[in-house]
Amino acid sequence: MKKDVIENEKRLNELTDLLNELNEVLDKLEAKTEDLNKLKEYYISEEYMNDVDISNETDEYDDIACGVLSEDLAYDLLGDSHQTSIRMLEIATKMIKEY
Repeated sequence: MKKDVIENEKRLNELTDLLNELNEVLDKLEAKTEDLNKLKEYYISEEYMNDVDISNETDEYDDIACGVLSEDLAYDLLGDSHQTSIRMLEIATKMIKEY
């Protein structure tokens, strides 16, 4: 029926656009993987703890953004990254199984 063609044409176009957007975001995320790993390494390093101490005990870092030293921001980002990775795997697994 004509209605089915119209509805499925809409689905096709929306899903095509969505997958294109997703691939663009995945390309950006993949390009930032090394940065994420460097942030993880810094967050668990002695250098990080030294920077936190300097920030808390002196005014040396008062002229720069120091969100990374708040502990919660980096921890939350790393946790969110982990949860997002799991979600991507779960969605991909579901899509593959249903294909």
